[in-house]
Amino acid sequence: MRSAVCSVLLSAVIAAARAGAADPDVRTLIAGGHWKQARALLEPRVKAKPSDADAAAGLSAVREAYGDLDAALDLAERAVKLQPTVAAYHWQLADVVGNQAEKASVFRQFGLARRFRDEAETTIKLDARHIEARLALIAFFIRAPGLIGGDRKKADVMVDEIARIDPGAGQLARAQVLKESKATGDFETLFRQASETAMAPDVKYDATLSLMNWYLTQKPSRIDDAVREARALVALDPQRIAGYRALAGIYVGLGKYAELDAVLADSEKAIPDNLTPFYRAASTIVVQSSDLPRAERYLRKYLTQEPEAGAAAPAFAHWRLGQVLEKEGKRAEAISELELCAKLKPDFEDGKKDLARVRAAR
Repeated sequence: MRSAVCSVLLSAVIAAARAGAADPDVRTLIAGGHWKQARALLEPRVKAKPSDADAAAGLSAVREAYGDLDAALDLAERAVKLQPTVAAYHWQLADVVGNQAEKASVFRQFGLARRFRDEAETTIKLDARHIEARLALIAFFIRAPGLIGGDRKKADVMVDEIARIDPGAGQLARAQVLKESKATGDFETLFRQASETAMAPDVKYDATLSLMNWYLTQKPSRIDDAVREARALVALDPQRIAGYRALAGIYVGLGKYAELDAVLADSEKAIPDNLTPFYRAASTIVVQSSDLPRAERYLRKYLTQEPEAGAAAPAFAHWRLGQVLEKEGKRAEAISELELCAKLKPDFEDGKKDLARVRAAR
């Protein structure tokens, strides 16, 4: 099943795989994380023609991105039933089932894990070069008990098979094995070699993303290297948000506001319906308590449109805005924003605590 590590290391690749059954325009949108645009195209297609397997599989990926796993499962099952020999449909079904397994009770996990394995293996039988299913099975083989098919030796064999298909993906697979096994290794070299030897553009993008994230998680962070890789991400695909988002947070941390303004302008021009970099910049400013009017401006801008799937929900933007307003001495406005946060997400403890504190302040 898809692990958290796999999600971090292979997000771009998996997004492309989810879209493999859709038409080229929708495929490009989903691979780039443009879920709102994909939804707008796919919903009317599925409604007009429920037997459209391509549209069903694509909309399944969209529903999964928004966290509606039940709807995603129904659509993926429909696509497989309509066209059972299409590998991408089985992979979309496997991905949804794996996602469900991660969130399920212990009693349901075994059945879901078996189903994930069956669908992923069917994907490979139908398409022997399907890297995404192979990568996900590596995590399954390492994490799952032997009773349901876990086998470390199979994971090692899978790494070699992936490397023969795409050398760059093979390096990512080796890094994944180390992560899943909680082992040490030269991740910097693995990620760099993955980027240099990747045959598929999505693999190269994901390797670069993984290298950037590795630099950011070092202690101390290797900021200059991270900036270089973030800029490489933007150059590889200006229509994807990851590079802009990372640069926004980095430049706030460095106090380089001219560079921040340039990145945010470039991001908004390239991807006007995804304002995530503004949220990232604002959140970093709030933590640092630096340029609060700037943070307020960014958060209000972020709240002007529906967030992209996977981005911060409005409740969190209202929470951050409430924190900013409190620090600016605007207590009444801060309470209003924190009340909105509590209304939108009643189970968010940090928001409730901040609301109680601001209300009690004199």
